[in-house]
Amino acid sequence: MPRTRTLLALAAGLLLAGAPALAQDAAGTVKTVRGPARIVAGDTVRAAVPGEALRPGERLETGPGAQAGLTLADGTLLAVGPDSRLVLEQSTYDPTTRAGSLWLGLLQGSLRMVSGLLARTDPASVRITTPTTAIGIRGTDVIVEAPQEPRP
Repeated sequence: MPRTRTLLALAAGLLLAGAPALAQDAAGTVKTVRGPARIVAGDTVRAAVPGEALRPGERLETGPGAQAGLTLADGTLLAVGPDSRLVLEQSTYDPTTRAGSLWLGLLQGSLRMVSGLLARTDPASVRITTPTTAIGIRGTDVIVEAPQEPRP
């Protein structure tokens, strides 16, 4: 029994020690959600609720009439419209040097982006792709739409 308690205490300590590391790999945070929205990471699906982290490689999906607002680590603001699918393809940001890169893939729907420190420091490091085009960000406020693809 004492050995079991020791193992449980050790496991709890490792989980607690790993919590900051999990938060650190988050590229952004969901700030607002209206209507059904979810975050998809491989086979894992979780609700997109305020405070939920969004990590590189994850996809944010909004349902009919839904909207979601996110803030990225560099202060970039994203407003994702209804029936949208947005992939955070790549996101790195060092707040000390203000260096990094951001790549968003808008698979479907609409996106409004108000750029943060990363795009202001190095505009070439930010890009948005859609199924038919790639966009290099040179301004501070952009709106992108990708029409819904016909489903088989």
